[in-house]
Amino acid sequence: MLQEPADRYLSETPGYLVVEAGVINGVEVADIFRSFAARCLQKQINRVMLKTGDGDPAGERALRDAFTTILLAGIPSGFKIALVAGTPLIQARYRNAQRDLVMAGVDAKLFDSEAEAVWWLDGQDRGTRAATG
Repeated sequence: MLQEPADRYLSETPGYLVVEAGVINGVEVADIFRSFAARCLQKQINRVMLKTGDGDPAGERALRDAFTTILLAGIPSGFKIALVAGTPLIQARYRNAQRDLVMAGVDAKLFDSEAEAVWWLDGQDRGTRAATG
């Protein structure tokens, strides 16, 4: 498989896929999220950490488009996505996306820190830690 330029923003760890969608222009964010959707579907990845670094509405729209693709193609069983948004502005931008993903049957949570997101993705969250949102 040919590697797309946006693939450099995706990295696989033993437990989950990390998507780095930081401060990037809207066109590149859309490419990153398309690559994210394709990777999840091709490899049946069901754990994702999305690290957002920009409150640009284009990023949220691109995320919604990626999930439309994933949901229509058939989301992998047990899919979880941790949205890591470190500032109040970014949290506000992605809060509606998180709510809408949950309404669509996706296990999605919004986190302040990467450490909490990892803990949740690894299945350690038994209701003892509070996630934002």
